[in-house]
Amino acid sequence: MITTKENLIWPNCSLRISIQIIILSMEFINIIGCCTDLTRLIYLSMTSNDLRLLTNDWLCRIHIFLSFISCDISGWHFVCLCIERCYIILFPRNYYSINRTSIKPALIMILFIYFIGILSNLFLLIPNYPVCNEPFKSTLVNTIKFSITFIIPGFTVITSTVLMIVVLIHWKLKNIKSDFINNNNNNNNTNGSNHHYNNTNNSNNTSARITVAKMMLICAILYLFILFCLFVFGSIYDDYCCFLVAKTNYHWIDNLFNLLSILYWFVLTITSYVLMLGTITVRHDIKTMLLIIWYNIWKRNSFIT
Repeated sequence: MITTKENLIWPNCSLRISIQIIILSMEFINIIGCCTDLTRLIYLSMTSNDLRLLTNDWLCRIHIFLSFISCDISGWHFVCLCIERCYIILFPRNYYSINRTSIKPALIMILFIYFIGILSNLFLLIPNYPVCNEPFKSTLVNTIKFSITFIIPGFTVITSTVLMIVVLIHWKLKNIKSDFINNNNNNNNTNGSNHHYNNTNNSNNTSARITVAKMMLICAILYLFILFCLFVFGSIYDDYCCFLVAKTNYHWIDNLFNLLSILYWFVLTITSYVLMLGTITVRHDIKTMLLIIWYNIWKRNSFIT
């Protein structure tokens, strides 16, 4: 069927409101991280000068504080997305799963993440900790950061995502089996055809969910791998402990660390877009919006001509 402008209606977002809020909050904190840490890493790679060392002590502390909380909070937003999708798949008949407008649990999770992220990095604002003036090394800080940003979220993301994939594959196999039995019993029956159509739709929806879950798992593995490499750097090289300030940046190992850090922010930034584009309805909505914009531009140009 040919799509015309009369058939196009500006779509409403097909994602759950709770997921929209999580993604919006995630993008907001990613902007803070890109304006602080990512900008610093790019400038450091190009000039070998650390922006944090070009300012006074308090500006340096604030820059590190914003970088740290944006890193922690952004990663935990991804954990929230995995937890919510896993819960909806495991309990599809639960009130929260059915009610697509429910936002209270998502808001509680987001507020809790911000609270923990800010609280765990308040030490950076304590004047007794010389985080900018000299090499700073703390086993306690390393342990806390490693647990908050790697061990706990990593275990949660991998467990929830693998569980989602297993459940979705089970659903798909169940639909295929039901469809096969229905075809054998009702080859020419109208009701059987309707049942076959419903099973096919369910199978397609399940396949789409499996695809999104796989994409989430790939993003999670890539995110955790880069984060693990960064922590290995922090454990081996004293200059990179806690990733606070770079006194020197002249060796190839320095550039490798900067590259991994930039890739880390790249993965965090594209994660939400990957998850959205993995949804069939979202891709259809984007196509519709682009067509409407194109028709409006074409109509305006035709009117001017």
